[in-house]
Formats: sequence, structure tokens, C-alpha cells
Amino acid sequence: VFAAAQILHCSGIPCSSSTEGLTALKGTIAQVNVEFATSNLFAVVNCELNERIPFGERIVFINLTIDIQETVCNKSSGLDPANCSLIPNPDADLLVMGRVALTASATAGAPPVG
Repeated sequence: VFAAAQILHCSGIPCSSSTEGLTALKGTIAQVNVEFATSNLFAVVNCELNERIPFGERIVFINLTIDIQETVCNKSSGLDPANCSLIPNPDADLLVMGRVALTASATAGAPPVG
């Protein structure tokens, strides 16, 4: 399983290179910060868009691999995790792999990827 994760991790393009990738990334990190049982926010260290799968006329599935790390900012702070300092712990890095479904309204004006 680790080898498969490493292969996927190295095979994508930066999420920042597409509107769809950025949209999927924002939704994913928001969900991670809601669901993880910590008092601090997580921030993105690296993000790769691995695959773009059209599903019908108005839906696109985006497969992402995201490296996240816990920050010093409390969840209740209301701060953007991207503006928070990372906790200096090399073992605190987490790898998140997932699929995000985007509707046409979420991807309006997004260029094709992949």
C-alpha cells in the first residue's frame, strides 16, 4: 500500500496549476479541519492532482494527494490555515488521498486538466 501511495504521490501535477485542483483542495482541507480530532488547524504542505474524471455533463471527479501538517493555530481562531505557522515536527506530516466531486457551478471557467 505504501508503494502505491508513493507512486501516486509522484505522478500528479501541482493543484495550483488548475482552477479545479484549487477548488478541490480548498474543499478537502476544510473537511479535514472539521473531521480531525485535534484542537489545531491543518495546513497544506504539498498538493498534487492525480486524475480528472468527467462524470456526465456537470460533474468531474478530482483525485488528489495532499500532504498536510498541523499548525499552531487553534480551530476556533477563524484564521486561514495557509497563514499559520507549522508545528516544527517532521513526524507530524500526514498524507491524504481522496476523490472530490465538483459540479459545473464549482468549476465554472476551469480549464481542462489531465
